[in-house]
Amino acid sequence: MITSRLRQGLGVGVAVALVLLALFMPTAWYDTLPRTPDLPARPIRGTTLLRIILALQAVMIGILALRGWRWAPLPTALRATSFVPRSEPHDVSERSARRWLLIITLVALVLRVAGIGADLWTDELMTIDQTMPMSFGEIIGSYQSSNNHLLMSLLIKASVMVFGVHEWSIRMSTAAFGIASIPALYRVARLAMSRRASLGASLLLAVSYHHVFFSQNARGYVAYVCFALLATRALIDALRDDRLFDWVQYGVATVLGMMALLNAAFVIAAQLLVVIVVAWQRWRETGHIAPLMWRLGGVYTITGLCCIGVYAVALPDAYLYITSAYTLGQTGASATSNDLLQMVVRGVLEGFGPGVAAAAIPFLALATAGFVVLWRRQWAMTALLLLPGVLTALLLAWRGMTFSPRYFLLWLPLAVLTAVVTIDAIAARLWRAQPARRQLASSVVVAAVAALSALSLVRYYRVPKQPFSATLQYVERVRGADDLVFAIRPTWLGVHYYAEKQQLPLDRNYVEIGEVTTLDSAMAARGIRRVHLITTLEHVIEQSRPELMAKVYADWQRDTTLAATIGGGAISVWSERPRR
Repeated sequence: MITSRLRQGLGVGVAVALVLLALFMPTAWYDTLPRTPDLPARPIRGTTLLRIILALQAVMIGILALRGWRWAPLPTALRATSFVPRSEPHDVSERSARRWLLIITLVALVLRVAGIGADLWTDELMTIDQTMPMSFGEIIGSYQSSNNHLLMSLLIKASVMVFGVHEWSIRMSTAAFGIASIPALYRVARLAMSRRASLGASLLLAVSYHHVFFSQNARGYVAYVCFALLATRALIDALRDDRLFDWVQYGVATVLGMMALLNAAFVIAAQLLVVIVVAWQRWRETGHIAPLMWRLGGVYTITGLCCIGVYAVALPDAYLYITSAYTLGQTGASATSNDLLQMVVRGVLEGFGPGVAAAAIPFLALATAGFVVLWRRQWAMTALLLLPGVLTALLLAWRGMTFSPRYFLLWLPLAVLTAVVTIDAIAARLWRAQPARRQLASSVVVAAVAALSALSLVRYYRVPKQPFSATLQYVERVRGADDLVFAIRPTWLGVHYYAEKQQLPLDRNYVEIGEVTTLDSAMAARGIRRVHLITTLEHVIEQSRPELMAKVYADWQRDTTLAATIGGGAISVWSERPRR
């Protein structure tokens, strides 16, 4: 058994070790980290920031150790005792709910494993291209691109080292987080819904087009959603019960969420706003909340230092990159542009598939109406899922930065919850005196919505995110032995990757095109050989190099275009326009 004196000595020892590390940590390695050449001078060195974090952690641990701190639960009056899971009569048993949740999770697993080996798309390829040559330390310490979603980059590198470079091994970690999101949503839903309704919400998320899409996208978005859901339930449980386990679970989920995606900073901000409201409510009722404020101050100090500490070395470059890249229009669209509206509409309609797109309108109407019901049942949970997107939109608009629908992915589980709540509420009103019929009707409607949503997956599995393999197969069928193939950046990344996999003559026949001058020089040097041109993500090329795409539109004609599920990701093959 650890005595208080021994515990105090261990705490002081850890604090001293952190101080020594902060003072004598070598820093020569920092200047060797890879860095984007165009970034301005850093406002502060990452190693300096890391020293500060280590020193603050040492101070905090030292104070706690010297004061002999031990965990002591808060008085019941300072807890949010109203945050209890919802119970309803005639609900399914907990044992049956666990069985159904397992079945739904297995459905989610099948849907996220099916088609996981389809072609990678440009952003996934950029992640592989940038992170695979780097060591784990370089991945943690550098920030050359917003594609470096830290947790996913580390997991992808580890997966590739173990299983080799395959589409499925690159996406394996993301699929796992997508699957884990299903029981995570169930636990959150239980705060506002019955077990039966919570299972319905889990089913809707399991078959969701967008959730399956991001679960097979080797980036950090679905992991961010998963950890946000875990943190939401853990925080509400901690505010209600004040158990050390819940606070630790909350802190771990929050730190991992930040590692998954920097957007998790908005999740933390939303949590702070909810915590402030809860503290205010406790103050109004008791007039004394000092113990609660000490608890919250300690939790957020520890969690905040860990979040910043993980990114400390890379944070200066991350700040410089994000504040420049997200004002160029290459990562989204302006808040007032038609492009953003078109992206949202296309994404919503694709989520319901061809032939059933009209179902998107009543679904959104249900989600809007159900929001009020959900808020009344569990305002804190609803706010924790709503506010991150609101805060994201406010900051982007204030800074004049670009918007993209993927920044608001956390609203997907919120929409699912509000739709199910509304279906349940309508059924309760229609069959108030017949609980069995009400439950049956509600379950049938939820199952019907899930079936409509699942229909959209037919096209999803048929069409890759970007069809690089099929494009190269087409090009190889139509080109002559001496024909050249030009690929305009960023198209070149996918062309090069899959041409190597297909063992095509890259050095002899394939040429990367970056600028107008490169295209002109390559055309002048080609002699009498025919040329085929490949493009994708043309809106990105138009924004960064408008003169290049203007020349393509003027001098070339499309021979074919292969569909993609990524917005703007269709791949076109061009030939020279006949001269008059």
